[in-house]
Amino acid sequence: MVGKRTDAGHAHGAICSSHGRSDTNSDSRCPIQSIYGHIGNEKKRKSNRVDMSDMVSQNVGGRDRLVRAILTVVLTLVAVRSLQSGKRKAGLLAVVGALGFGFNATTRFCGLNKTLGIDTTDE
Repeated sequence: MVGKRTDAGHAHGAICSSHGRSDTNSDSRCPIQSIYGHIGNEKKRKSNRVDMSDMVSQNVGGRDRLVRAILTVVLTLVAVRSLQSGKRKAGLLAVVGALGFGFNATTRFCGLNKTLGIDTTDE
């Protein structure tokens, strides 16, 4: 039974052709194949990446997202001008606002919208 193929296309029998291991049971998988899965199998494995859409749902879209992006740019300009003229408090508040709106526009998620039950993704 040398050269018998399994469903993965891996040869088994008296000697495992890929690994040189003796094996009397032609139906068993070789140890390497047992550890690493089907060697030679062309099927793609599932990715180990975490799908963030399950954790954070999108609730900002359409005009709302555009307005937030524009506010990000405006508040960034206000922050730069305020900090250059020595108005630290106004500049830092503008920076925080710009970061918040920028986050909302980029990720399409707003915690306040989620709390209030508002969803603008269909706009």
